[in-house]
Amino acid sequence: MKEDKELDRLIDQGYLEIEISANPKSRWLTRFTPFACMFFSTIGLFTGSVYYFMSLSILMLIGVFSSLSFYDLLYKYIFSGFLKWGQVPKHSKHRKIGCALGSFIFLNAAYQIVQDNLVAAYTPVLLLILLASFAGYYNWCFITEISKQLFNTKQSSCCSSTKTS
Repeated sequence: MKEDKELDRLIDQGYLEIEISANPKSRWLTRFTPFACMFFSTIGLFTGSVYYFMSLSILMLIGVFSSLSFYDLLYKYIFSGFLKWGQVPKHSKHRKIGCALGSFIFLNAAYQIVQDNLVAAYTPVLLLILLASFAGYYNWCFITEISKQLFNTKQSSCCSSTKTS
């Protein structure tokens, strides 16, 4: 039953059921991106580097204009050799929007650090880390939930496998 709920959440995010079902480890692959985002965001908090946040902001744009994010590419070219979870499923518009939001958050962090406003720099990054941890642990996507509410789409909620009307 838990797997059905997770599959519903992944389909809600725009992943193809055939792509997810074809690879039993794809559920781990869909978690790699948010956990990597959380990890790199945390490094940014500890370094407090303007250049680091600007670099992350630019790298996040890969996911806006591609079917794979920067973190997906890290898996594909570095980690896939020893994790052996298979091909990364292509991400959808929800994750593209998430990449754009992440890029903006990192750019804002860099700007706010230059302005010596650390609260305004780090608070959105902390929120991003929190959302990425939920996304990684539950295969849940904040952007999917927001779009369902805004556009009243008939998709399952993050916590049940029943369809909403």
